[in-house]
Amino acid sequence: MASLHAQNIQPKGFFVQDSMKLGEEIEYTISIAYPKDWQVVLPDSNFNYSPFEFSRKSYAPTRSDSTLAIDSITYTLSSFEIDPVQKLQLPVYVVKGKDSIEILSNMDSIIFKELIQNVPDSIILKQNLAFKELEYSINYWYISIGVALLIVILVAVYYFFGSQIIARYKLYQLNRDYKKFMMQFEEGVQKVKANQDNTHAIEAMVLLWKQFMERMENRPFTKYTSKEIVAAGYGDGLKGVLQKIDSAIYGRLTVEDIYRNLDSLSHFTTERFERKREEVKNG
Repeated sequence: MASLHAQNIQPKGFFVQDSMKLGEEIEYTISIAYPKDWQVVLPDSNFNYSPFEFSRKSYAPTRSDSTLAIDSITYTLSSFEIDPVQKLQLPVYVVKGKDSIEILSNMDSIIFKELIQNVPDSIILKQNLAFKELEYSINYWYISIGVALLIVILVAVYYFFGSQIIARYKLYQLNRDYKKFMMQFEEGVQKVKANQDNTHAIEAMVLLWKQFMERMENRPFTKYTSKEIVAAGYGDGLKGVLQKIDSAIYGRLTVEDIYRNLDSLSHFTTERFERKREEVKNG
């Protein structure tokens, strides 16, 4: 059914400016109107915006009426390409269960504004025939010793501190992903509170949680059902919680029950994060 309806909606994307300079930040806005019971995912910071480079994005509050919801995101981009006309077309994903449908926005373009308009075909150089002898003092023997010493130092650092450096980098990535997840999860809770129809917001939060757990645990959470997640060894902290959240999607729980189970999911994720962090610290 979703594939049939998806043909009737069209994401609209456009550049706010009509021209840009090299490296200048520009804004691109995409919006989509869709049935309220759909789960729609728009591109995030990990998407390839080529030929543009992603800087940041800002959300507009979801607007809705009796049948439709309207989402809009403005991306701040920049480009270091010099093509006269640069184009962008973004996808929007409609999530239905384990499947997703990609819908492309319209193609929009922006003009590259050159700072140097005219370059002469030839350049007249002023001649200076006065001879000046240059002294070359490059000592290749010292350069070779320096390079060899640098290599020895790098090998020694890696040998003695390589595992610590790798562990610190993994901890940095883990902490960064966790902070980002918790911020987005809290935004999802606020979105649930703000909407009478919570189906879209709760489904988006479950997908967000599965994506974070998949990166942290290195297991295919996004492909698991709630029962498969519990059966995979996560029943101690999630037994009954995911099932109740599934029930909330279909409106069979009170608002208090929804918040309580979302809070339980958040606490479980924090406990798994703390355990994973200790594993990385201890090698």
